Amino acid sequence: MTEQTPEAGADTADATAHSGLPAGRAGSPAERFGGDLAERSGVDLAEIPGGDLAARLARRLARHCAEGQTSWFWLDSPDGDGSSYLGFGGEVLTTDASDPRRFLERLQQKINRQKPTHSNSTQQDAAQPDAREPVGGGSWQSGWLVCLSYEFGTVLQRENLGLPKTPRPQRHPSFALRPAALVELAGDGTVVVSGDDPRARELLTALLAEARQSAAAEPATAAETTETAVAPDPLAAPEWSQSDGEYLENIRSAQRAIANGDAYVLCLTNQARVRGEFDPLGCFLALRRIRAAHRGAVIVTPELALVSASPESFISVRATPVGRVIATKPMKGTAPRDPHPETDRRHARELAQNPKERTENTMIVDLLRNDIATVSVPGSVTVADFLRVETHPHVHAMVSTVRGVLRQQVGLAELIAAVFPGGSMTGAPKLSAVEILASLEGVPRGIYSGCFGWIDDRGSLELAMTIRSVVLTGDISERSGSAGRAARETPGGEGGARPFTLAELGAGGGITSDSVPERELAEMHLKAAPLLRALNAA
Repeated sequence: MTEQTPEAGADTADATAHSGLPAGRAGSPAERFGGDLAERSGVDLAEIPGGDLAARLARRLARHCAEGQTSWFWLDSPDGDGSSYLGFGGEVLTTDASDPRRFLERLQQKINRQKPTHSNSTQQDAAQPDAREPVGGGSWQSGWLVCLSYEFGTVLQRENLGLPKTPRPQRHPSFALRPAALVELAGDGTVVVSGDDPRARELLTALLAEARQSAAAEPATAAETTETAVAPDPLAAPEWSQSDGEYLENIRSAQRAIANGDAYVLCLTNQARVRGEFDPLGCFLALRRIRAAHRGAVIVTPELALVSASPESFISVRATPVGRVIATKPMKGTAPRDPHPETDRRHARELAQNPKERTENTMIVDLLRNDIATVSVPGSVTVADFLRVETHPHVHAMVSTVRGVLRQQVGLAELIAAVFPGGSMTGAPKLSAVEILASLEGVPRGIYSGCFGWIDDRGSLELAMTIRSVVLTGDISERSGSAGRAARETPGGEGGARPFTLAELGAGGGITSDSVPERELAEMHLKAAPLLRALNAA
């Protein structure tokens, strides 16, 4: 990644050096980056609740950041209130997971040195200026965006238990990004711009103004045209790391391990690779339309992009009168929605009564209660909404909520080490499950089944499980032939961002002694289907 700060390197003294703003350019931010701002989505933004202004701003961020090879992101609020966070630029820390604890401790040191001030943020369009959450609340106003791989967690887990580190093949780096500028577009119309760099905040404010003007001049209900500089090649068929036959045999192997007493439940996954030309924002808008999710995200760096419609919370931390409350909400057990109301209700009832799904969810809850208890005040861990069925736009899901009050001295490294990787993506017991899954799956998971989200300087954090997600890698300039040359000479993709050429995704499910292998295989493909549709639609 560009603008990186090596883990062992000196701290950055000048925030503007990491803003991603080209030096020596004349004119206002709007003049520098106004240019061709025509909308080119091909997606009816009216179908995306609360997404019109965010989508228009995201296009402008993508264009600006493609010019400067700068990272940018768009995160949807997990609260389902229509809020979004968008930002760009900033200091970047990366790691190959060889020393995850050192990475987290370094990140904690940087957070400790930051002192949020009201001078670093501006609030616009607030009907009630005092309605924002107080310092220590649940919103993100300054801090870090993080994306941690599954292997980062497995190495950290062994280190936390005092076991020798087992070298793990690495698929993707883990990273943390401190935005040079960040905007919260709240569902109630409140807009808060913050960030360490005044120039970056000025630019973000200008791009936001342009997005608003565009929304006023071109309503989301109007037909929008799609301009494509280079006609995309047809997508190749997915290349699965395990064939259907191999996946079925691995399910049976997992069940034998369970019968032998080596595990209670195992979250077996499969990995797919698809080659083509992929634009991150286009993929995200398509996925958002196909499979809306409260924890949707697109995170774009010069080396890779994460496109996610994650429905599952990994952990959240909020300041409360009784202390810092940690919560996790494992989602184990799903059933498809149905357009016929009575059939849809029957699916939900059957899920609620399914012995296999109830057993799987219960075992993961027990695992997570133990994980959270290691960093919580004794006696503070509770389970709420046990085995409750939630209805989402495309599936019914069985969820439970585990909460605890963190001990005062627990820092970021100790917290993440206690709970990562998430038990809903490993199985139980966690250490044994991780080893069994590594032997069965045969390839590293990478960012898939890790976590992503934000850590606020004031102590709050919100991390989602990296599931229902696609990782894009590969530069279009690496392609040979006339199509590659044409693509290098013309801007492509949403907002002019260059496409990526390789899409990677994962899917799977929890295996118990009661699992029916053929049903588990079908569930794995069912979970992958919306991701493949989004790649084709984009």
